Amino acid sequence: MSSIGRILRHAVQGKRETCEACGESFECGPLLGCWCGKESVPAEARRELQCNYSRCLCQGCLRAAAEAAARPAAD
Repeated sequence: MSSIGRILRHAVQGKRETCEACGESFECGPLLGCWCGKESVPAEARRELQCNYSRCLCQGCLRAAAEAAARPAAD
C-alpha cells in the first residue's frame, strides 16, 4: 500500500495509538472526529497536558486530567 493509501486509511478508519501517560492502546480517528474532541477539558488543563505530553492520551487519562482540573485546589 502506498504512503498516501496508508494515510487515507488511518484518516478514515483511525489508527492504534499508545497513551503517552499510561501505555494503554486506543483507537484514534482524527479526520472523522476522534472521541477526544468530545471531551470537555478546561483550557488550563489542556495547556498543562500540552507541556507534559507530545502525543495523544487515552480516554481514561484525558478524563482524569479534566476531572483533576475541575476540582477545587486544596488549601
